[in-house]
Amino acid sequence: MLLFDTGRRLEKAFTAEQFDALVEVLERREDKAATREDLRESELRTQLEIEKTRSELQTEIERVRAELKTDIEKLRTELKTDIEKLRAELKTDIEKVRGEVERVKYDLLKWQIAGWLALVAVMAKGFNWLGF
Repeated sequence: MLLFDTGRRLEKAFTAEQFDALVEVLERREDKAATREDLRESELRTQLEIEKTRSELQTEIERVRAELKTDIEKLRTELKTDIEKLRAELKTDIEKVRGEVERVKYDLLKWQIAGWLALVAVMAKGFNWLGF
């Protein structure tokens, strides 16, 4: 525990009883005192644990990113499918409306022609163009 020269000097400086008490205290303390090697070893262990945790976190982050990318691609595919369905339905609905508009346009044209013919008949009667 104590270096030889240091021990000799302490032995001369203290009485035998004081020296024995000092040696006993130092020996008890030695078990509890951390050496530089112990501290360095603890530091290295801590750094290894930190690196291990970082590596685990990085792996977990990459896994979550991959899952998110997969989910995003699924949603995009579903949205594209839904959008294409809606476009097809809208095209069908637009064609139906256009057909109805064409029918209404011709029906209106027929009514206008009928109205003009009726007006001409009334005027012809009023002016005696037809002779009846």
